[in-house]
Amino acid sequence: MNLDYQKKLLSYHGRFDSMQFFTELDQDNDGYLTAKELNAYFEADEDFLDFNFENLVSYWGSDDKMSY
Repeated sequence: MNLDYQKKLLSYHGRFDSMQFFTELDQDNDGYLTAKELNAYFEADEDFLDFNFENLVSYWGSDDKMSY
């Protein structure tokens, strides 16, 4: 991997705002993410076609939802 490519990757990731992304995922603006919201957001992404978001939410959250 050359140095210019590494700089480009670091620049991209340096601008990533995780709270903005969480807010975009939180479609009902209640401060929590549910498996339903995650499924809706990623439904067109073929990498997540068979992904079980319910397991993810139950692992990282509680009461079938997770917070930031």
